[in-house]
Amino acid sequence: FQKGDLKSAETLFKGLSIIDHNNWYYRSALGAIFQKQNDHQAAIAEYTTALQINPDEPTSLLNRGECHIKQHDFDAALEDFALLQRLPLAEDNPYKKRARVLAEKILSEKDADSI
Repeated sequence: FQKGDLKSAETLFKGLSIIDHNNWYYRSALGAIFQKQNDHQAAIAEYTTALQINPDEPTSLLNRGECHIKQHDFDAALEDFALLQRLPLAEDNPYKKRARVLAEKILSEKDADSI
């Protein structure tokens, strides 16, 4: 997956998620694979499944929010970023920081569009 063989990684993680369908990591990894392939709808679906299994998983929230941005669903992205901010993580956590930056960018662009 990290070496760029996304199709093999997709096959592997699909198989693993069938074998162990309650493993959030496999679903989140599939989401990341689909996200790298620019299949944002499929990525959102996998991140959503990962979050149903483990609602406090910050990478799935952040990545799903980024996919929502790519789909121009800014309200859904802001909701994911707000959920991430409420997780019991340190304020300097890199996921929280990135979510804050992306949320601020969305909000500033929304404000600029309303002028």
